[in-house]
Amino acid sequence: MAVVCDSAHNKAAIEAIAGAMPGMKLIVVDVKGQQDMGKALSTLGTRHPDAVVLVAGDKVAGVAGVILPASASQI
Repeated sequence: MAVVCDSAHNKAAIEAIAGAMPGMKLIVVDVKGQQDMGKALSTLGTRHPDAVVLVAGDKVAGVAGVILPASASQI
């Protein structure tokens, strides 16, 4: 699973997600804003996570958090 967010501002959310999924590999893609989305897409394209989480309230996700299965990113 991958979490795409500004990791400095969302440490508690990342820790909560990691704690809720013991034993699962968590990839944190640190983005500071929309200018970093190319980096995020490249990372997701090479790492192939099963799901992508956008943290609610983060600059990248906007107001609502979203969980996307990896197949949705390929549509």
